[in-house]
Amino acid sequence: MVEGVAEPRAEYNRSMSSIIVWASLQGCALDRAAVRSDSQEQIMLHEAAQRYWDSLRWGFFDEAALVIEDEGARTLYQRELEASQQRWRLTEAEVLRVKVIVPPEDEQPDAQGRWRTGTVLTRTEGYTFPAQIVRVEDREQQWYRTTDGWWLERAAD
Repeated sequence: MVEGVAEPRAEYNRSMSSIIVWASLQGCALDRAAVRSDSQEQIMLHEAAQRYWDSLRWGFFDEAALVIEDEGARTLYQRELEASQQRWRLTEAEVLRVKVIVPPEDEQPDAQGRWRTGTVLTRTEGYTFPAQIVRVEDREQQWYRTTDGWWLERAAD
């Protein structure tokens, strides 16, 4: 039964069943992430980015580092975040804009298993040590989506 429709028509159900059977027979390996709508993906990316920035704000660097997909790189990133507290303290962070780039329906993930990419614009406020100079910055980040969720793209060092 289709949610939100009081009385689904039998013809509609037969058509949908045919499409599902056809897709299954064609070996269609659609991923859950591939069928999400653009707005759902934007909401998911916004929530992931906001959790990341909230974790940074409150000093939960182990949680903030969870946005890095590779475990080895995640550990190094957590250490970098902890070290950054000697120079900079984040007091506010607000995700201003999220843009998800959705590939065509028939496109498969890239070689790294990435289904989508996205850009997050965030306004941060904080102060530096030891001078305690307040800085407000707009920061743009690149994120990517795999079957496991949204991940932060680290800039090459």
